[in-house]
Amino acid sequence: MAECLVTGGTSAIGQMIVRSLAGEGHSLRFTFMHDERTAQELSADTGTEAIRVDFSRPGWQIDPSGELILINNAGVNLSGHSVADTTEAEMDYTLKVNLLAPWRLAQALTPHMATTGWGRIVNINSLWGLASAKNRFSYAASKHALRALTATLALELADQGITVNEVCPAAVATDMLAGMAEQAVAAGRFASTEAYLADCANSIPTKRLVAPTSVAALVLFLCSKDAQDITGQSICVSGGM
Repeated sequence: MAECLVTGGTSAIGQMIVRSLAGEGHSLRFTFMHDERTAQELSADTGTEAIRVDFSRPGWQIDPSGELILINNAGVNLSGHSVADTTEAEMDYTLKVNLLAPWRLAQALTPHMATTGWGRIVNINSLWGLASAKNRFSYAASKHALRALTATLALELADQGITVNEVCPAAVATDMLAGMAEQAVAAGRFASTEAYLADCANSIPTKRLVAPTSVAALVLFLCSKDAQDITGQSICVSGGM
């Protein structure tokens, strides 16, 4: 079994990933920033270790020992603004969490993966990493950049037994989506958060939001030894979008 690090472990997607990997017997640590109660409960339920990390700031350190799996799931979406209205502070914070943290973790941990001759990196991206929309500039820009990191790392590490892929979900029932709903209501684009969430679901051919378990199931496979020939891929979990 491998040693796993999952960032953003207390989000809806993160919790499902932690439970799935721990259920396979992997030794696992996950990071969180604000939700200490959920982190403690998840750690107790799964026998994993919770670590508080602010990925907008450098200086944290991870010391792996054996074969390693890295899941870059931590992310922020402060958007809701046009390109013209996006502030320097919003852009800076979004890029630090959504792009620079995965890049720094890859820099720190891939040399260890190379020494063991095996490694798995899965980045949790978004459909907005493959397309864009009005009033989503900072988030979409950071996710497009994450796609470039995924593709480049995959090529650079392919001959060292390390695969690098990303999962790109459509709208998932998460706290982040709830925050986007609140932004849309505040901007006057929707009458209520319920109307926003219903619109998101109706935009998906299956007419429902993506389940966090669907994302976690794909991540679990990409981390397996059976996925050794899958690398550099952006795989959508999107209900047909």
